[in-house]
Amino acid sequence: MSDTEIITDGGRRRWSAAEKLRIVEETLDDRLNDRKKPRRRYYKAQDAALVPLITTLVAARQTYGYRRITAILNRQLRLEGLTLVNHKRVYRIMKAHNRKHPPKAAAVLY
Repeated sequence: MSDTEIITDGGRRRWSAAEKLRIVEETLDDRLNDRKKPRRRYYKAQDAALVPLITTLVAARQTYGYRRITAILNRQLRLEGLTLVNHKRVYRIMKAHNRKHPPKAAAVLY
């Protein structure tokens, strides 16, 4: 008997694990047997319009991180009357196109 089947106890119906967790039985079976579906790559068609804008900003300000780039980009987009972008989206775009600024080196304390 698998973990997802309904267990009866003396004619009384008991909750199955899937019903108790309120998930589909196939999902529970996948979780119990460590089967995972591969995730799809991130892709949005609107990102293609943002890539050249981000690239020019990063080229002009090489020490700026994704949050500062997002602030400047949103300022430009607001002036043009376009939709603003989220900092997480800018981070994903910069990461996908190798435009991320390397992290700061840790300070050495003596």
